[in-house]
Amino acid sequence: MRFLSTALLVVVTAAAGLAGATVRMSESAVVDGARVTLGDVAVVDTMNAAERARLSGVVVAFLGAGETSTVVDSDAVRQALSGAGVNLAYVNVAGAASVAVSRANGALATATLAKTLEESLSRLSPEGLFSLSDISMDFPMDGHFSPVVLDARPKDLSGRVRFDLADASAPDEVIGHAFATVTRTRRVVVAKRSIMTGRTLSAADLALETRPVAQCAGGIDSIEDAVGRRTLSTFEPENVLREGLLASDEVVRRGDEVLLEYVSETMTVAVRTKALENAAVGDVARLKRDGDRSEYLGRITGAGRAVPVSGGVQ
Repeated sequence: MRFLSTALLVVVTAAAGLAGATVRMSESAVVDGARVTLGDVAVVDTMNAAERARLSGVVVAFLGAGETSTVVDSDAVRQALSGAGVNLAYVNVAGAASVAVSRANGALATATLAKTLEESLSRLSPEGLFSLSDISMDFPMDGHFSPVVLDARPKDLSGRVRFDLADASAPDEVIGHAFATVTRTRRVVVAKRSIMTGRTLSAADLALETRPVAQCAGGIDSIEDAVGRRTLSTFEPENVLREGLLASDEVVRRGDEVLLEYVSETMTVAVRTKALENAAVGDVARLKRDGDRSEYLGRITGAGRAVPVSGGVQ
């Protein structure tokens, strides 16, 4: 609906035998419920008390479910008065074109509802991350409503979700429903700035952001897992970094000497081995001692260094 911005002066001249009435509209008005009457948005001036009460009670607009504001213009006034049996031949609409009407605490109530829905998603699916959009309701909500979510469907909490709502004053009684588009999200590493092909990544290149799961295929969950790796493609700011587009720089090559370090609380023992394959930091590589037929599994910690993997002797 349209916003009301300036004062609207409606001069209502009653039918023959009745005194004239002036209805002076305000620039803005605040209402508690869904109905907006002429008396909510104006002061009715007339010598006839009964006529004043009748005109003041004419409904000129409704705030729909979930709406926090609306507009009453001169056309709406004419239509409302005509529908109430007022002869428009005796109505003179003057002044500005419209007046702004808002629901008391409407914005606050909507924000409270959104927060309640987010909290219910966290409760119903503790391991999930979600974002909400396009929230609507099937009943009027005023500033006194304190929402409680009793249930939500579908159970996978994805797509368009219906929430059964109660008021905190009667928390077991469903009084209506809220609807929201729920998108599952995930925290992934993205490029903070343009990154050229072949660059070795640093923490300054990266950020961790929340994205829809559908955009995160192959994504990396932590900045630490991406630092030190080499890009195989160019990344623009905000691009998701994906496993297939990153390479680990090899710090050990086949035939290199690798110190396999056994660490305890009191000492470190290093065993000289040879790498049987190329490996990067974090990779598990096959290692072999000269003159020993057994192979060892070591996790590479740096150039020429590794720690044993549990059960690593083969």
